[in-house]
Amino acid sequence: MARNQSTKSRRGGQLKHGQACRGRKTKEYYTWRNIKERCHNPRHPRYADYGGRGIIVCDRWRYSFEAFAADMGVCPPLHMIEREDNNGPYSPENCYWATATEQNQNRRNNHHLTYQGRTQTLTNWARELGISCPTLSSRLNRQGWSVERALSTAT
Repeated sequence: MARNQSTKSRRGGQLKHGQACRGRKTKEYYTWRNIKERCHNPRHPRYADYGGRGIIVCDRWRYSFEAFAADMGVCPPLHMIEREDNNGPYSPENCYWATATEQNQNRRNNHHLTYQGRTQTLTNWARELGISCPTLSSRLNRQGWSVERALSTAT
């Protein structure tokens, strides 16, 4: 049976989506439940990082797993939900399935540097220019170098 087809439960009731029956939840269903909890349940351990700072789940998704599943599709292996704007809502226009590496590039505590008209994280500049992250960080934070000097000086 297809993953999104409705099925009958043991009690005879109709299941809407078949992704959370008999104690087995799909990754998509678990993700949906978790984003709702951390954004809208003040007792959730991560509420302060989400709902507490104004992050919400759009009404379309908050009240309908089917809408969330239709908009997001099946989660690829080794991916998790990510927001393009990490200060924005969980909504179809702001979310996508991302790898851990992609998610790490969109953290609030990332250090973004603008050099030669381009803005990237410190990690991406270090990778691109062949400078170690600790060296680059030290140049900027401990030694007080300008971004231009830190990024243009060879290792």
